[in-house]
Amino acid sequence: MAEEQAEPLLQQFGLQVEQLDYAFIRDCEDVKVVEHIVQVLRSGEEGYFLHLTRYAEDHLTKLCPDSALLQEGATSAVDERMQEEARKDLEEWALTMKEIEEQLKEEEELINISPPLPPIRGSSSSSPALTLSEDDIEALLLEGQQFLEKDNFIQASLCFQKVLSHYPAHNRALEGMSTIHNQPRKPTGKTRPLIQEIL
Repeated sequence: MAEEQAEPLLQQFGLQVEQLDYAFIRDCEDVKVVEHIVQVLRSGEEGYFLHLTRYAEDHLTKLCPDSALLQEGATSAVDERMQEEARKDLEEWALTMKEIEEQLKEEEELINISPPLPPIRGSSSSSPALTLSEDDIEALLLEGQQFLEKDNFIQASLCFQKVLSHYPAHNRALEGMSTIHNQPRKPTGKTRPLIQEIL
């Protein structure tokens, strides 16, 4: 028969979660009840509330300065655990911000890419030399489409740009550029949740 899980301290002491409250602790004059509240808060079973734990300890000090619980100084362990969790959350938040910033820079570069314009009428400059073969164009368009499917918009735009530099009115290349410009901005799949609030 499997060993039964230990009963939570809240239930062992006959406390209600509503009693883990500043107002209740402030008005409570029963030393045993305040000691039980301190033990529950230190255990972290109901969450880590460092300030509330210290508040309960301060109130216990007023009621019973010689309480054995006050000699243990367990809040330092809670404090260290919370500081470690906060440090990890801040590191994750900083990493997430860096990823978002890099993505925004890429999208800004993408927005600034525009297809080449045909020469102005009457200008002396001649049209670009048509040096791409039909096979080259088809390969570039296919490669650009594959990059689009992988959400690699910068590489896709370079493929379409190369076609447009030789054929400024090429329909499929223009459609590819239009698809890129109409892509919604969204975070990368690597983005993790931002710093969690520590209760």
